[in-house]
Amino acid sequence: MRNAPSPEHEALHRVFLRRRGLLPRVLPGFEELNPHDPARLRELSIDYNAPPEVLVRHGDSALLTEFLIDNRGQKCAVLVEAQTSSDPETVFRWPYYASFVRTKYKCPVALVVVTNDEAIARRARQPIEMGPPSCPWMSGSPKVFGPDSEPVITDLATAEKDIDTAIFSALVHGRSKHIDVILEVLAMALASAEPATVSDLIDFIEGGLGDTPGRAKWRSLMKSSTFPYVSEVRAEAMAEGRAEGRARDIEQLLDKRGIVMEAADRERILDCRDDQVLDTWLDRVLSVSVIDELFAG
Repeated sequence: MRNAPSPEHEALHRVFLRRRGLLPRVLPGFEELNPHDPARLRELSIDYNAPPEVLVRHGDSALLTEFLIDNRGQKCAVLVEAQTSSDPETVFRWPYYASFVRTKYKCPVALVVVTNDEAIARRARQPIEMGPPSCPWMSGSPKVFGPDSEPVITDLATAEKDIDTAIFSALVHGRSKHIDVILEVLAMALASAEPATVSDLIDFIEGGLGDTPGRAKWRSLMKSSTFPYVSEVRAEAMAEGRAEGRARDIEQLLDKRGIVMEAADRERILDCRDDQVLDTWLDRVLSVSVIDELFAG
């Protein structure tokens, strides 16, 4: 059994699921695809590694993200695999994955490789030939996104206009000499992102930078007063988490004491984020005999 994939590895292939605006870049002709339309884009779950009659999914196949795009009657499956270390076995697995999906869904298949290592990117682009050199019957290579092909986004206006591509640039250039300025611009661009998503993106980016030099830089930026909105978002998220935890403690204490609660009572408790109100309820929770006494006054 393989070890669980690292956050760096996971982010490099899950980025296409998390930031679906990247997907139309994979295939020319799919630019008009709405990547957030679940009717036209869905994630597949496919068993590759067991014999066809068994089809039990094993660990390494989970490292692939599979999408089925349906656009104006055109279907295409997209297989996305991250490569953070050299693995000579991949050139033997990739054709199997692609042919399996092509047979199952009766549609073309695009194989996409994402890496933050330039040497791996170059090797991944080498054609994979099926058949002996004297009689090859199929040859092809995956679409590779790596530090030697992806733009270095160091312009704030560009990053703000396309935050997905700015994040992708940071992930694939994590080992690049340009990573410091890429991350500085990305941190500033996050100020224009949806507030509800900023905290999640901060953690996703950090995980995706893995053990690269970029991770230390990103952590330093997130602690800096130069980007106060980041601190505010984190503080709000932490306060939200503390309040949610206290609300759940109140609910559990009431349950243990046998206090009868309607669904609306539970919702009122669990939705409360007012520290003063939660303090009052915590003071009362061990003495009330009915739920109305908790809410009194």
